[in-house]
Amino acid sequence: MPSRVDGSPIVIAVEPRRENSALREFAKDQPCMLQVPGHCNHNKATTVGCHSNWAEHGKGKGRKADDHYMVWGCSGCHSWLDQHGATQEEKRSAFNAALVRQVAEYKKSLRCKSLPARFSTAIKWALLQLNIDKRLDELEEMAVEAGLLAPMHLPESFRSPFPVHKTST
Repeated sequence: MPSRVDGSPIVIAVEPRRENSALREFAKDQPCMLQVPGHCNHNKATTVGCHSNWAEHGKGKGRKADDHYMVWGCSGCHSWLDQHGATQEEKRSAFNAALVRQVAEYKKSLRCKSLPARFSTAIKWALLQLNIDKRLDELEEMAVEAGLLAPMHLPESFRSPFPVHKTST
């Protein structure tokens, strides 16, 4: 542990990892969102939650990214993301595109009446975390532009169930 000249330890505050075991469990048997050409095996039986490998998503030395920065990925794509010799730029691009698809799938899943409550709660948690991180609007907009979600035209009086965090200027 780093210390000061006087020998007292330097305490470095680390934000706790945002985890949701139901969200990770929900990945099982889902379609691959990474869809990496030449690597995707399209086998839902091998799908797991693939976490981001970038610090802005909570990744650190010996620390996985926060669970809301996780996408469904088959074993082939997961291996490509974590171990293949592709450039970081290629991996980041594929992950970001998959995150857009993931948000669209979460939104579609919430419309499923047979979705178990624990998964519905987990999806709402993930969307709330993305909203807190000020990423949800952008990801939803990209999903609409990609034709993955239908645009919503809501009345001005509509209030989102997600709290809006305003920053002071």
